[in-house]
Amino acid sequence: MRHLLCCNRKLLTLGLYLAAQKCSEQEAPRWPLSPTALVHDDTDTPLQQRHAGTTAIQLETRIVSGEEWDRTIAGFDEVCQEQLHMFAQTRWPAVTQEPMLFLDRGEIVGGALMMIQRLPLGIGAIAISKWAPIVRHGARADRDIIHAAMIDALVAEYADKRGQLLSVLPRASLTETNEDYERLIARGFHRGSVLGFPNRYIVNLRLGDAEQRKSLHQKWRYHLNKSEKEGLSFEHAGPEQIAEFDALYTAMTDRKQFTDHSAYETVSSLMGTDIDALRPELFFIRHEDELVAGALIFKAGDRAVYLYGATNDRALPLRAGYFMHWHIIRWLR
Repeated sequence: MRHLLCCNRKLLTLGLYLAAQKCSEQEAPRWPLSPTALVHDDTDTPLQQRHAGTTAIQLETRIVSGEEWDRTIAGFDEVCQEQLHMFAQTRWPAVTQEPMLFLDRGEIVGGALMMIQRLPLGIGAIAISKWAPIVRHGARADRDIIHAAMIDALVAEYADKRGQLLSVLPRASLTETNEDYERLIARGFHRGSVLGFPNRYIVNLRLGDAEQRKSLHQKWRYHLNKSEKEGLSFEHAGPEQIAEFDALYTAMTDRKQFTDHSAYETVSSLMGTDIDALRPELFFIRHEDELVAGALIFKAGDRAVYLYGATNDRALPLRAGYFMHWHIIRWLR
């Protein structure tokens, strides 16, 4: 099932940390050490039967090139733009990227784009996983077992072997309880920093038009109905039209006079990729041939992500945002 992920619904998307530290017998560690070892089971029984109720399985790990990583995870259900090499190398150029794949008996089952940040004075390093690890097939029955095994492998490599601080930011949950978050807490992780803007809206895209409209807030439906009488047109644009969106976005930020802390500098890399599944989709709203609103949507995997939106000063009275969001939802079905 596909969902559209936007901003402003509060979910458990917290940074979690585990550090492996050396200390004397008299000095208690300030962070928990890895409490369990990985156990290898080489029987031929299915994975979910071998390890039902446990997380003690051992996955093979493989660090690959950035190009191979992007092409491999393009087909993952849980892929997101922040896990892409092409995104991260532009967004965080000072960190070392380690794209790590996880395999179970030769089959790729998941991955994590790890970023290594060296600390000042050479005192250590932090291994960071944002919105990962990601599972290749999110609907498989043993999805949680695979996820737990990937966490075990990350702890073994970065915390136990390298002695680094390991930071994991779990994927946003579709339910009130984030099972990945709870699993990390049970694994020995502690709550760390929180996102500056932790809220998310998650919209089910599998509803029909009538049911989708009914699910909207009454005031939202009111503005949508008004927008549909304004003579607006919806357009799915090609990547060659990105310059129009750039101009609209720049004009909007200049008009509103706010400092842009987003990752907009990554857009050119994303739009220029030859991997169709990873290239964001571009949408425009026009009124009397004038471009009044636009949006970029990342659509790979089982969730589409609203990356950026832009409007001009005519969009508000025309309610162009409501019109655009509604038609993007319909297009994504």
